[in-house]
Formats: sequence, C-alpha cells, structure tokens
Amino acid sequence: MFRKNSITIIVIMLMLFVSCSQEVSKVPITTNSEEAKELYLKGLSLADRLRSEEAVSYFEDALALDSNFAMAYIGIAFSRLNPTQLVPNLQKAIALKPIISRGEQLWIEASEAQVNNQTDEVRKLVREMLELYPQDERVHNYLATTYFQTQEFQKSIKYYLQALEINPKYSPVYNQLGYAYRFLQNYNEAEKMFQKYIELIPNDPNPYDSYGELLMQIGKFDESIRNYEKALSVSPYFTISYLGLASNLNYKEKHVEARNRLQKLLKSSKNNHQKRVAYNGIIISYIDEGNLTAAYKVTQKMRQIAIEESDTIAIANDYITLGSLLLEMGRYDEAAEQYNNTLLLLQKSNFPEQIKINGRQNILLNLAIVDLKQSNFTEAHKKADDFLAYASQQNNPNSIRLANQLYGMIALEEKKYESAIEYLRKSDQSNPYNIYRIALAYESLGDSERANSYFDKAAHANLVSNRNYSYIRKKALAKIQ
Repeated sequence: MFRKNSITIIVIMLMLFVSCSQEVSKVPITTNSEEAKELYLKGLSLADRLRSEEAVSYFEDALALDSNFAMAYIGIAFSRLNPTQLVPNLQKAIALKPIISRGEQLWIEASEAQVNNQTDEVRKLVREMLELYPQDERVHNYLATTYFQTQEFQKSIKYYLQALEINPKYSPVYNQLGYAYRFLQNYNEAEKMFQKYIELIPNDPNPYDSYGELLMQIGKFDESIRNYEKALSVSPYFTISYLGLASNLNYKEKHVEARNRLQKLLKSSKNNHQKRVAYNGIIISYIDEGNLTAAYKVTQKMRQIAIEESDTIAIANDYITLGSLLLEMGRYDEAAEQYNNTLLLLQKSNFPEQIKINGRQNILLNLAIVDLKQSNFTEAHKKADDFLAYASQQNNPNSIRLANQLYGMIALEEKKYESAIEYLRKSDQSNPYNIYRIALAYESLGDSERANSYFDKAAHANLVSNRNYSYIRKKALAKIQ
C-alpha cells in the first residue's frame, strides 16, 4: 500500500546484526547504530513516564543517526503532540517492515490496526507477538491496555499483573493498574498502585498527577491539589497537571481562580500543544460555570491555532467542540453546520481511507443527535441503525456503547423511558452524561429514589477536565439539593 524506502544490502546486514545480538526474549530493536538505539531507549523510557515532549527529541535524534529506524518512527507517531503527524510517521514505519524483525513488524501492524479502530486485529497481532516474546513485559502491557481501552478492566488487570511478574519495577503498569482499579471503584487497591508508582519514580511528575486524579474523584480536593502542585514542582511544564488543578478549583466553585491558573500556562506556553491544553481547560471551566457563550468564544480562538498550524485533526476536534456547545445552547442548525464542516475536512484530507471512514461514522452519530433534538426521529433512527451496523461489523465495544447511547437518547426524547434506561445501561457508564440521562428517565417514570441515586452519581463524578461532565454537573447537583 505504501511506498517502500530504498535500502542497501550493507545496511540490511548491519541491522540484522544489531537485532540478533539482543536478548531474544524481548522484541528486538532493529537499527544500524548502537548510539541511535541508546537514544531510542532513553526516549522510550520518557514516553513510558508520559513525558512525551522530551521523548520526541530523543526519537528524532535517533533518526538523525539512522533514518531507517522503524521503531523510532513509531515512538514519534504516538508521542507527537500534534496528532496530525501520527499518520505520516506511522506510514514511514510501515514502509520499513521488510528489513526489521518479526516482532517489530507485528508491533507496527498492531499500531496501524489501533489507529484504524480494529480492536480484534490489534489483539490478534499482539497475541502473536506474545507467543514469540513471552518474557517481554511491554508486550503483556500492550495486550492489557487493549482490554483497558475497551473497559474490560478485570482482563486488563490479569495481563498487567503478568507484566509485573516479569519485571516488578516496570513503572507504567502500576499507573495503569491504579486506573483499572479506580474504574472498578476499588479505591483502596488503586491507591496502593499509585503509591507504589510514586515510590518507583519519585522524581517524575505523572505519579503525583495520577494520585491527584484519584483523590479528586473521591472528593479530597485539597489533597488532590497538593499532589498536582507536587507534579508541577517536579516538572513545571507537565501541562496535564494544570487541568487537574483547574478541575479541583471548578468543583470548589472557584472558576475564576481555575481560569487564572490556566491563563498563566497560556502565557508561558512553549508550543501550540501547551496553548491548546490551556484553552481546553478554560473552555471546560466556562462550561462548568454555565457560561456557554464564553466557552464558544474561547473554542474559536483555539481553532485559530489549529488553522495556523494546518493541524487537520485539531481543527476537526474543534468543529466537534463547537457543535456540541451549539447543541447545548439549542442552536441545532448551526451545530449541524459544524459537524458537516468536519465531514468536509475529512473528505479533503490525505488520511488513509479507514481513518476517514471511522471519522465519518462518528460525525454520523453527532448528526443523529441533531435530528433527535429537532424531533426528526425517523432520520435519527436511520443514522443510529447505520452506526450500529458499522460498530458491529468492526466488533468495537466502545463504538457499540456509543450506538446504545444514541438509541437511549432517542428513546428519551420520544418519552419511551423504560427503553431509554435499557439502552443507556449498555452505554459508556464512565460518561456522566449517560448517568444523568438514566436519572432523567427514572425521574420521568416517577421513580424518585432511583433518579436521585443516579443524579447523585452524575453530580459527583469529579473527573479531570471532562466536557460531558461539565455540561451536566450543576444540573445534577440542582436535582439533589
């Protein structure tokens, strides 16, 4: 499918030598330069610790020494702060498959399937990798994460624990285990994992960030803030911690203070990624406060950055954000216009066809929501059926949950409350808006006890910088006060 790079026989021999000289129990690293390999490993270690900006520079330095270093391209593809650059770097790695080890080929093929939203194919390829390299903790971690991403947390824990049997000091696994236990509401185990994570890499920011997120979810806002401050004291440009800080302040009803902290990040930003992080936090703070007009204006500013950088994915995401804001404001025709802008952008892009198809299906879902809000239920059902058919064909659990969410939303608007509850219970339960919708359905059925239980759960989700949550938090709180 992609143009292959021209490689000389001498380089191939050198690469095979480096690969064969490594420990066979791990996925080999194919490169013609030992120095490039060392740089790559340093970048990989930083990427493991979510220090993406620093990691990219090491991957780039490795490529400066060996332009045919396939796994360095993968490192850049999945660490790049500009998501539009993921595809071209992935394509460069794919072009180098003929000259690398089978393990690396499988890793690249799995990465391509991941980008194409093909969960079953990713798992098949990673399992094949696992057969070849059963003692590679990274492969166990990869398989575990495929289950984590589809919210199959018990299965993910099983494979994360297998990774730790191989390497008890492999720190990323403790982070993921903490989140898996957190999503299962096993907060004691989650805390143990995050504390171990801190113990292993105390001079890194992410352990404090992750623990801060757990503390925020259980309502310990001040303690959470201290951990986010600790993360930023370790690394002042660990930008996601600013979102955690701001979220805590929003939930303490200190929205102006939250935005002031984000404004400081905006003014000191070193690149457009950091600016977008700040803008996103400000947008969500305004939404949570109930000022959708201000949120809309800031989103327009953020989109301008993406336009200036020709960042197609960021522009598309900003159109979707504008569309969702317009939906909440009851401006349905304008929302549809924003979603159609995204469709046009995808159509004109040079992304692989499968990515375009996935994008079109997600926009189809948003346009169906516009239809149901305008009481065009026939068209909404048609789009929902089309989306479910595609999600089922892909056998993607997350997309199937989205289809159930859409059917539940339609049933709610049609006043078919029991059907709405049935569908919404099969939707993404980590989305507080779905919990709020279930509460509305029970309220309409006159079941105040269950309604209040769901309103309370939605109101106190306490998630980091989550747009869906910000739309309904105060509405849910008003229902239980």
